[in-house]
Amino acid sequence: MDVVGDYQVSLIDLATNIGYVEDNDLIVTGIQTELDKVIEGDVWCRSSPTISECEQAKEQGAVAILCQKNPGYHGCSIWECEDYEHALGLVLNYFYQAPTSDMKVVAVTGTNGKTTVSYLCTMAMRYLQQQALLVGTLGRGVPGQLKPQRHTTPPASELHQTLASARDQDVEFVAMEASSHGLDQGRLAGVMVDVAVFTNLTHEHLDYHQTIKSYLEAKQKLFTLKSVAASVINVDDPSGEMIAAKITKAKWACSLVSVPRGFERWSYGAVQESSLSATTIKILTHDTSCRIETKLIGQFNCENLVLAHAALCMSGVDANDAARALGSVDFIPGRMQRIDFKELVCDVYVDYSHTPSALERVLSEMDRLKTARLWVVFGCGGNRDKEKRALMGGIAERYADEVILTEDNSRSEDVHAIIQDIQSGMKSPQYAHIYPNRYDAIKFVLREARESDIVIIAGKGHETIMEMKDGPIDFSDVAAIEAILSRQCVE
Repeated sequence: MDVVGDYQVSLIDLATNIGYVEDNDLIVTGIQTELDKVIEGDVWCRSSPTISECEQAKEQGAVAILCQKNPGYHGCSIWECEDYEHALGLVLNYFYQAPTSDMKVVAVTGTNGKTTVSYLCTMAMRYLQQQALLVGTLGRGVPGQLKPQRHTTPPASELHQTLASARDQDVEFVAMEASSHGLDQGRLAGVMVDVAVFTNLTHEHLDYHQTIKSYLEAKQKLFTLKSVAASVINVDDPSGEMIAAKITKAKWACSLVSVPRGFERWSYGAVQESSLSATTIKILTHDTSCRIETKLIGQFNCENLVLAHAALCMSGVDANDAARALGSVDFIPGRMQRIDFKELVCDVYVDYSHTPSALERVLSEMDRLKTARLWVVFGCGGNRDKEKRALMGGIAERYADEVILTEDNSRSEDVHAIIQDIQSGMKSPQYAHIYPNRYDAIKFVLREARESDIVIIAGKGHETIMEMKDGPIDFSDVAAIEAILSRQCVE
């Protein structure tokens, strides 16, 4: 999404906004948090820059540098602020004329469900005839016309630019994913969040956070930001209970287990019907009741729907309108996305589940619903959290009748070594089908699966590239399925 109009402010006014006095009447034409993107007229922002980085920023045209600690550079104006993240937010908010003050913003965090909840909220608001923007793993923009982005939660400067552009195009509602990396790195600085949502917390990203405690602290940060007005919390999750106990602002507790006690605002979702084709959820809240009838399947999606419903209600949407709007969403790209090519004899789903908990949620639910065999195709990413590989192998073996191990963004690691790591968590690894090439793995399962079988192709979901040792290659699970079926028809 391109920015509508040119933003610029005087260096004097921008400095005054964070308590600095400037006598240089330069014009600031951009705020940048990524050094390689700094151009003439920008203010560059980095918490702890080096002298060489400051010199590079100046050479590229930076008129000032905002940081937490000056490394000893004196080549241009240095704004040293102890609370760097707060100062960054003030600078961005001032430069882009406070874009989020003119719209409703829902920010979703958690290990699983961020994409689904944010997508559901966006699509529901569009169903209700409001201009709505999605920012997250699937990209940014209008669903169906999303533009890819490098990060789930963009860097602060990029995010504010996106939000300013949305405001200038009369967007009224934004649903965005708040990743643990993004929260830890202050990418939401200055964003006014009306509703923060917590889905769950399980094993993930320990290559970055090192410990589950640090991972939780990064997630918790969203709910302690001064810019967050209210929260929606899944209290069925132990971490959700902990977060809810610490929040002093308005909060809405959600559960699929029982009515949440001790909360002024709450939702209890009871699953009344669950099959491979439809789900019906009755939602009882602190002041009303309603029903969501949806084509989305699985207990995990019931959780996501209840959370999305509460987030919409907390944003001012009528409960029945929210339920009706959410029921209109037929699928989430790459999230238990049913593949409906007529040539298929079995039920095939593409899903993004790439963590132990996500894989277990999907496979346990499909194991419950199956009437024949359950197949799963998956791998694990290279150069990432290795601990989860054995866990995922054990989970796959426990629930699936047939396990096919393959590649998934192997990066610089050897795919055979990754597969061996996965097999180390299996009691009978010799029974797993090994197809290092993902296309071949999908071809095998489509050839072998029979009528009434369920096939889960997990790990990549919506992704259209695969990161390999020699660089990224084009690869989509959905496109691979289509290509294999079309060749089978010719043969």
